[in-house]
Amino acid sequence: MPRPVKLILKRASANRPSGEWNEDDYDVLADGVAVGRIFKANASPVGASWMWTLAFGHHDDRTPTHGYAETREAAMTAFAKSWRRDNENEIVRLRTNLRRKLNGRGLVVDREQTKEQL
Repeated sequence: MPRPVKLILKRASANRPSGEWNEDDYDVLADGVAVGRIFKANASPVGASWMWTLAFGHHDDRTPTHGYAETREAAMTAFAKSWRRDNENEIVRLRTNLRRKLNGRGLVVDREQTKEQL
């Protein structure tokens, strides 16, 4: 199974040299590419001032693509969950297809063993 891509939080001012950014604005990087943002929003639901969003072009089949959280850490957790959801769905799809192929050849696959090995 491929290793999950490490997500890095970097201040927007350090990552995007043009423009003016406040200190509560961060880019989320995956393999050095900005794939989203986490920032303190000016307009947000009560008690959830931090917004997270996947960058356009990195939505794929991921849902949700944005949300609000009470803390920056909670926003980071929600972002990572949405970002990795597509990878988890792909792994499940690959496992299912492998089981079908093996079962079609008369091989019985132990579901728990497959989960461990793939």
